[in-house]
Amino acid sequence: MERSGVTIAFDYFKEKLVNPDVSVLVNQPSVLGEFDRARQLFQYIEDVDLWRWRLQNSKAFRSGLKDLKIEFDARINPSLFAQLLSLDLENVISQGTVSLSHKQKLIDECLSKSYEIALGNGAYGHCLAVNADATL
Repeated sequence: MERSGVTIAFDYFKEKLVNPDVSVLVNQPSVLGEFDRARQLFQYIEDVDLWRWRLQNSKAFRSGLKDLKIEFDARINPSLFAQLLSLDLENVISQGTVSLSHKQKLIDECLSKSYEIALGNGAYGHCLAVNADATL
């Protein structure tokens, strides 16, 4: 799979808006700048959606976006697209970087308390275990 629905839909609707019949409204520098900003945001969403992780800070973007707790079902959240368009990419990445760092500290703390267990009395090998609760 090469493309995600988010960029396919973006390209489709952008093409409709830059149609010569509508171009009087859309071909203004401020509107075109918004297209570029939104396109970059949607490319990050696509990179995460397709699990490519090719864009710089994709994982931080994903973490920051997840922390916003946005409802992605447009039937439940009719303002979904307005919310997405209002996101500041650098802000989401910055928040995600902080969030990833915090999560990594929690993981490292749990790993420092890990211990080996035998699976099926050793018949299925051994693995590391850790006592953790749902807050992790």
